[in-house]
Amino acid sequence: MSNSRVARIHTTDDPHTAFRLTRQLLAWSDRTCNCPRDVGAWVWTTTHELGRYLDLGDGGVMIDRPDGPLPEVVAHLFPEGRSRPVLDLTPRLADTLRQLPNLTAQLSTPEFPLDGGLDRRALAAAGDDPVRISWTVCWPMDHSRAGFELGLNGADVWLEENRPGHSVFVHSSWAEMLPEVAAAVGCQVLSGPEVGW
Repeated sequence: MSNSRVARIHTTDDPHTAFRLTRQLLAWSDRTCNCPRDVGAWVWTTTHELGRYLDLGDGGVMIDRPDGPLPEVVAHLFPEGRSRPVLDLTPRLADTLRQLPNLTAQLSTPEFPLDGGLDRRALAAAGDDPVRISWTVCWPMDHSRAGFELGLNGADVWLEENRPGHSVFVHSSWAEMLPEVAAAVGCQVLSGPEVGW
């Protein structure tokens, strides 16, 4: 993808309030075109918490190889020369990683159809973990590089403001369209625009 422009339009202490705003953005998006419409999630957690995310479906997990010798049961997860492999999230992997010291982990899902419920499952599983849920949609005036994101628990890879709470970000190919998208759901641009997707 070439770059979109991204802006933060809402921040709240209530994740459900932020999620309701994503429902409004989804309803306002253009559903008459044939452009791709999908949703994906990124999670920053620990290896002992990965089991909470099994309901997200297929996902890739990245963890750093711990220092020192590894128990035989997990040594095969870290091929020689690969300090940060991408592993498929499965119940067996989650159980196996619980045998190691608790390590930081990043989980990313593939893109799923909008009606599959991935967004609701990610919201339910998040707890205190930073989670980013991204929707690719079209705006009525923008059919490329458009969409929006919910950053739970301070998750923000675009503006990196390190603010607490739960924020909604909108993407458009054109920075001048971001205020219009925000206004369509009763918001305004709070920060940005910055380079996005």
